[in-house]
Amino acid sequence: MKKLIRSIIVGILAALLIAMPVFADTIEGARQDFENYQGDEVILRAGDSSTVRIMDARGNWIADGILQITNLGNGNIGVLMTTECHIPVDEIMMTVAVDQLIESSQNWNQMEFYTFDYYPEDGKPLTDATLSFEVTGQEPDKWYRLRGLHMVFYGDESEGYSTRTPGIMITD
Repeated sequence: MKKLIRSIIVGILAALLIAMPVFADTIEGARQDFENYQGDEVILRAGDSSTVRIMDARGNWIADGILQITNLGNGNIGVLMTTECHIPVDEIMMTVAVDQLIESSQNWNQMEFYTFDYYPEDGKPLTDATLSFEVTGQEPDKWYRLRGLHMVFYGDESEGYSTRTPGIMITD
C-alpha cells in the first residue's frame, strides 16, 4: 500500500514539474536598447542599409514582410518595402512612416507618412507587392528609422503585420 501511495505522489509531482509553464521575455526590450544605441556600429555610410524581415508561415495570407532603410547621403533616405502572400488576395496596402529621433528627449517624431495600395491587374493574381522610393530633404547627421504596416485584404477579412527598422544616422 505504501508503494502505491508513494508511486501516486511521485507521479503527481512529476506531472506538475513537467507541465509547469515557462515564460520567455520578449525581444522588444533588446530591440529598444539597440535602437537607442548611438555608437559607431549604427552609423551607416552612404549606400549602407538596415533591413527588417518578418516571416510568418502560420499567417493566413501574409508570408513575408520586408522593410529596409538605406543611407543615401545628403539627407536622403532609401526605402524598400515588400509584402508577400501565401495565396492570391484582393488588396495589399502598405504604409511607411519616417521617424526622426529628437535627441534632447530621446523620442521619435514622425516626419513623413506614405500609403500605397495594390490591386490585381489584368486578371493576374495578386500575391506580392514591392515598393522602392527615396525620401529627400531630411536633415543630415540625424537619426532616422522606418515603421511599416503590411496589410492584406481577402474578401471581408484582413491580416496585418508591422515592421520597424533600427534607428540609423543619415549622413551628409
